[in-house]
Amino acid sequence: MFAHNFILGGVTVAFDASHQISQDYEPLAGAAVLRLSSGSAVKQTAWDGKLRTTLSGSGRLPPGLDGLDYSASLSLSCMAPRSLWAAATTGLSMPASRRTDWAPHGYAIVNGRQVVTPISIVVNAVTFTAVAGASGYVCAYYPILTVFASAPRLRFDGRGPVSGWEIIAEEV
Repeated sequence: MFAHNFILGGVTVAFDASHQISQDYEPLAGAAVLRLSSGSAVKQTAWDGKLRTTLSGSGRLPPGLDGLDYSASLSLSCMAPRSLWAAATTGLSMPASRRTDWAPHGYAIVNGRQVVTPISIVVNAVTFTAVAGASGYVCAYYPILTVFASAPRLRFDGRGPVSGWEIIAEEV
């Protein structure tokens, strides 16, 4: 399941600009694997936990994002879900910065399969309805990220009314 649109800097990208759309997430970290004189690996991390995301799509129209100020940070309401795992417990804490127009949803993992299970949310605490035989629970939610984004890269098909675009954004 995915949200049917994304919002960047307060602008909702319309369906006519996103008949085909995708979003991917890439973790960012200031980390390196170093080798000791014995050859053993040691991971050195200065910071961690940020994301780079790429949104791309095509439709009959361009996305309508040319008027945004790309020199400033922007709010990005994502269309692709992220998920959190809770092993052997029916509760977890979810990020506060998430979409409210697309509700989080829960799954129990039973015999290696996801089974939909109801969840309740109080502020940022998620509680799953217990499922017999569950080895863990997953909560999917739609994040809102504060990002620095580049202006969309646009492409046009000269043989028909198709506009393609790509936006790359990194979490502040």
